Amino acid sequence: MPLPRSKIRPKSKAKAKLPHTSDFRDADNLLKACREDNLGSVSALQALVLLAIRPDCPEQLYERTLDLLMFLLEPQRAITTESASRALVVTLSFMSIQGITILFEEQSEERQQKAVARISRSWPGIWAWVQFLFKEVVSSLEQAMDFRMKTCKTVVCFLDVMSSHEHLRSLLSSNKAVVSMMLSIWALGADAPLFHYRSLGIFVARPFLTAFRDLLSGPRFDYDEYIISPMGSVNSIVKTALKYAREELSQSPVDPRDACACISVLHALSDHEPFLYESLAQNAVGVASQLLYQVASVPANSDRDEVVFAIHEISRYLAFAADTIDGSTWVLQAVEAQLLPTLLKASRWLPRSLLPQHEVYLCLLTEILPKYLVYISIIRAVTKAIAVVEHLGLEDSLDRASDLWKAWASFKDYASSRVEAKDGLERSLMEVFCSNKQCPRGANAGNLRAYMRCGSCNRAQYCSKDCQKYHWTSGGHKASCRLWEAPQRGQGPSPLSMQDTTYLVKVAQRDLRTRAQEIVDARKAQRLKVPLVIIDYRFHPFKLSVCPLSSVTDNGDPLPSQWDRMLQSASGYGPYAVIYRAIVPAGQNGRRYTGGFIRIGPELEVEEVVEGTEWVKDDVTDLQKRFEEIGVTQESID
Repeated sequence: MPLPRSKIRPKSKAKAKLPHTSDFRDADNLLKACREDNLGSVSALQALVLLAIRPDCPEQLYERTLDLLMFLLEPQRAITTESASRALVVTLSFMSIQGITILFEEQSEERQQKAVARISRSWPGIWAWVQFLFKEVVSSLEQAMDFRMKTCKTVVCFLDVMSSHEHLRSLLSSNKAVVSMMLSIWALGADAPLFHYRSLGIFVARPFLTAFRDLLSGPRFDYDEYIISPMGSVNSIVKTALKYAREELSQSPVDPRDACACISVLHALSDHEPFLYESLAQNAVGVASQLLYQVASVPANSDRDEVVFAIHEISRYLAFAADTIDGSTWVLQAVEAQLLPTLLKASRWLPRSLLPQHEVYLCLLTEILPKYLVYISIIRAVTKAIAVVEHLGLEDSLDRASDLWKAWASFKDYASSRVEAKDGLERSLMEVFCSNKQCPRGANAGNLRAYMRCGSCNRAQYCSKDCQKYHWTSGGHKASCRLWEAPQRGQGPSPLSMQDTTYLVKVAQRDLRTRAQEIVDARKAQRLKVPLVIIDYRFHPFKLSVCPLSSVTDNGDPLPSQWDRMLQSASGYGPYAVIYRAIVPAGQNGRRYTGGFIRIGPELEVEEVVEGTEWVKDDVTDLQKRFEEIGVTQESID
């Protein structure tokens, strides 16, 4: 959904002030003077460019001016010029790049095509001078700040003009060094306040962002060589990106173009996983959610196209983050940053029908957030967010016939049903296994409330202190506990906690009750004694499948850690035993599991029996061998 070019022009861009001249009689003398490399060449070049941009300028003079600019940007001039006149040559080259920018803008299509042809032929020399100016002027502390600022602005505006034309943009996209330069200007803007908005402005231009993304996602792009090494580290680059975003949050009102630019850069970099996870670990989704709220709150007389475009771009980033590994953590951060009130508040800028143009925005309510309502921590955050929505009266402003209202009403009803399961959690009579696989109780489960939990990870559970001690010293929990302990202390992504696991079992059993007839029918059709019911919460609505026990490792799924005990126990529960497994969303590339077994009686009543809480990878993948080891044959179970 690209915007018109006039809508996305960086605020900092301004044309150079040139002296006034009134006719073309001196054109030949000006062209000659520009080639003499003396002080008169500077004023001559200014006057010549001013003549060339006039609508009544003869086409021949326009073309000769372009040729002159390309001559002044020949790379050998810097090599052959004597050191005494080097400063003058640099100044003329700086003015030539500025002149190309001016001659390209606001010209007829025919003239622009001529400029494109000349720039394409002379691109190596032009780019060499652009790099030289950035290195020797913009990045040099020896140059006067005013000249550094002007040069930086010229480079940024030139690249912005380049990005506005498809063919010229391809020159940028094929040059990996462009990324290094632009990110260096971007980093310079964060460290030097005077450079801030001038360096950020280029990223507001949608065409450049498109070229930027195309280049980063291209084949064989070396992030270490072109981005990480020149700028220090992944951590420092992400900090710079979030520094820009957080500074935008302090603006009142926020500029939608700059807010959009901040998130767009983060999104573009996130194609490289180290940048993605580093940004998420630094609460990028929380910052993005706050920026979205600020954009939605801008005055009503703001440019609608700019606001809508920013809403769309930030929504894309949030949806992208929510489906990465450990998406539950990032969804929780977004909800705690008031994403729900923000989505409703932003609706005033959007049309009644959000499809298909705003499908990603709507998807947050219809697909992404609902599927994560199997986490009790997210349920609590959503409950608070809904209270904020009601307090602010945001529902009253929604069009009851709009797509957003339908999505919101459905989401709210679904969240309410999940809250009911949460409210019944403390009244649970569920029985659980001891986490110690060598527990003397074996397959005999005990009541959840009678078990103690590991104080560090809050995940493992034990029937006695002896089992806890054995599991720590000989059962492998010492190593696994440390993997879970740091996130519990807020030092990393939040894991699937013990409380989340318990809640998930309640949710799964609640959902099994609603589909009991389907399970019984499938069991009869497949002639299964003890079926395996898989509930896949990675989709909304969830998917349920009934299959043989041998399907437990289909699609690379690991065996549950309590598998042996559940098989032995299920074999003694007669014809009504059902083993179930819940696959829990943890992002697009991640899965978590919980489960246990239940009984579905002849009247379709569902009785909770046992909860299996720790589903981990198992070295044994041969199910038939496992069945034989524990004395259970496939025939007697399936």
